[in-house]
Amino acid sequence: MNKKQIAAFIIKKLARRPAAVPEAVAEELRFVQDELKAAGVSLTSLQDLRQDPALWRKAIPTLAHCLSQVREKRVKEDLIDLLSVRFAKDAAPALIKEFHACADPVLRWSVGSAIEFVASEAVAEDLITLASDMSLGTSRQMVVMALGKLTDKRAFQVAISALSDGDVVLHALRALERMKKTEAIPYVQALLSHPRAPVRRSAKRVLQRLAKVSAH
Repeated sequence: MNKKQIAAFIIKKLARRPAAVPEAVAEELRFVQDELKAAGVSLTSLQDLRQDPALWRKAIPTLAHCLSQVREKRVKEDLIDLLSVRFAKDAAPALIKEFHACADPVLRWSVGSAIEFVASEAVAEDLITLASDMSLGTSRQMVVMALGKLTDKRAFQVAISALSDGDVVLHALRALERMKKTEAIPYVQALLSHPRAPVRRSAKRVLQRLAKVSAH
């Protein structure tokens, strides 16, 4: 090998090396693993849970508990990701608490996405409150979409109101599509002339779905 080839080889080898984990992150990951071990869930990496659904389910209460105990964004992201599954419904209160406490709008959006996965009537009051809070901006988008999973009459009204909020209009349309309430038709029709093309397309799709519901 000439010097150029050696340099290229070294750069390639370095690129394959996993990035060093900051000590603060490593410490919190160890904390989570220790908590899991105490709960009867032993593993070498949090991602091992994805290979064992039964163990993953068993880990949910501990993962939810640890969410408020850790501070490093990377660790929170890992926990939020592992709680973003349908069978983590018991983690909903912990995720809602984290949503309120989170100062990072990007991370808060991720928490909101996890909340959408676990949304149920059990936390309807919290979902309606969060979805109604316009000060939360786009970070509540997935919470607004989660309204579509609720039967609470207030959820329908909040979704209708959200149609006039540019931050969440598309997610409100998705919620109304899920609800399948034909009472939404005139409100959705008004969006067929919306200045944003994605909103017009989404409104048209929702109207088609609601028309099918009406036909039955």
